[in-house]
Amino acid sequence: MVDRFEEFWSAFNRAVRTKTIAWFRHRNSLVGIHKLPFEIMQIIFHKVLFTSSGCRRRRYIVELTALRSVSWMWRDIIDQTSHFWTQLDSTDPMEFVSEALQRSQSQGLSLKHPEEDQREVSGDEFWKEAYKHLDRWEFVVLTEPHGNLVHRHFTEVAPRLKGLTLYDDFSCPEPPSLLFGGKWSGLEELSWPDVHCHNLRVLEIERCDLLDMEVLFGIIAENSQSLIVLRLHTITFRPYNHPPQHHDPIVLSKLRHFTFTNIVEADLEEDSQQVGQNPIIRMLRRVQIPACTHFAIDMWFGKGSEAIQEEYFKLVPRPIEIFNRSLKGQRRRSEPLFARVGFWGDELSCQIFERPAAKPLYSMRISDVTRKFGAEWTRKELVEGWQGGGGKPDLELRYWVDEDNSPMEDMFALEDLSSVTGLEVIGFEEAERPVAENLALILGSPGRSGALPFPRLKTLTLSNCSVTGEDVLKMLRKRFSLLSKKGGRDIKGRNCDAQATINGGSFAVALGEGMKGWREATIQRIQLATGVKVIRESDSLEQDDDDDDDDDDDDDYYDGH
Repeated sequence: MVDRFEEFWSAFNRAVRTKTIAWFRHRNSLVGIHKLPFEIMQIIFHKVLFTSSGCRRRRYIVELTALRSVSWMWRDIIDQTSHFWTQLDSTDPMEFVSEALQRSQSQGLSLKHPEEDQREVSGDEFWKEAYKHLDRWEFVVLTEPHGNLVHRHFTEVAPRLKGLTLYDDFSCPEPPSLLFGGKWSGLEELSWPDVHCHNLRVLEIERCDLLDMEVLFGIIAENSQSLIVLRLHTITFRPYNHPPQHHDPIVLSKLRHFTFTNIVEADLEEDSQQVGQNPIIRMLRRVQIPACTHFAIDMWFGKGSEAIQEEYFKLVPRPIEIFNRSLKGQRRRSEPLFARVGFWGDELSCQIFERPAAKPLYSMRISDVTRKFGAEWTRKELVEGWQGGGGKPDLELRYWVDEDNSPMEDMFALEDLSSVTGLEVIGFEEAERPVAENLALILGSPGRSGALPFPRLKTLTLSNCSVTGEDVLKMLRKRFSLLSKKGGRDIKGRNCDAQATINGGSFAVALGEGMKGWREATIQRIQLATGVKVIRESDSLEQDDDDDDDDDDDDDYYDGH
């Protein structure tokens, strides 16, 4: 009886599966997307699996498996596209790794060995399998590989190797220069200093302690004719004990991207340093970047060091210089730039963007400066001194205010600028006294010059502030009333896009952390009475989830390769 039942069940299952599969295939064949050409489908799948920089996404294996399971046609497209299978991680399941190595055919491979706390096994099995394809290795990322692993899999020559990244403590008993048999002549990208190359396009060093700055300058000089990207982040340099001598500047004529951030020098007293002792000044003196279009730097001056401040601004590129270089060869811009300027204690930060989701063209953070200095620098560099073909950038100002409200006056040092379109005020979460409670009153009244503060203001963002919804409603009514009486001009008679602002279509109030006390009834009154949109933090987060950009959603998996 059991045998007969099993025979019946097997026959029934085959019949159902055959009919079901036939039905699904027929249904899927009618879907419009299946009528697209093979090449278009490849582009769509590539967008799902990889970021805009070509690096695989964090959920790459899950997404690839899901796409392959939709239909036989989709599976065939993915299986036949060899470059979909070329980026592998030592934490990937071995079944997937074996299949990927086979389906990638003769394509070059990008291989990654992540940090110890990101993997449950040592990676020996993965590298043993990948080692069979050593002739196809093009980009390799290693984080804390143990010595035995290095000796077994990384001492032979990889003839197609183009890029190598070594992170954190490289715990290998041999020097890094002996990796891959010391054959580095074809290397185009490097993220470690102990190797001599002459064709590097990318040099990235991150999280490195006690790096010798003269060794770094030697590598830069050797590759001065080919470097396109130079990124140095979170570096502690050795004490600079080299004798003073004259050095000709190293001219990096092809360099486009320069990053020198979170830099310190061991045993260097910030408050007692001389100009020549500062590692940032030393870098700016030794390296010239006449073609740079993306610039990022951090700088700390120390207390009372006017000489260092003067030397820094004499050497550092101005924002307009970087922007004008980026414009070369491009069409005239259809939308304005915008700059985000932050004032926090004695720190000034500035980032300039081509568009909201893009990475900044210019990024600077300097410490040990006054708010007055920051306001003067902003006016000079981003308004009065901005001469270029793209027009002046819109400004988004961000202020941190303590419970003494001392920076409130500083906040309005730029109130006359019509280029200010965004204002963000951030208080402290555990403040014992009201923070910025008079902000709405000031924004709704003519300023010291007789003009309305920030006449083209379109976005007001509040976090941990003692500003009530009723005060903001009064402020908006006053602003719109003053603007409408002047027929779209402020009290000084300057055009300020009032007509678009009066109907609320371009004005928004964003509520961040610590602003949950606003009543819904008040928010509705604001929106009904003025047309202004009020956005709570939770609403903006949901919108961000819907509008994720490629590079914001996923970090570059292979660090730019």
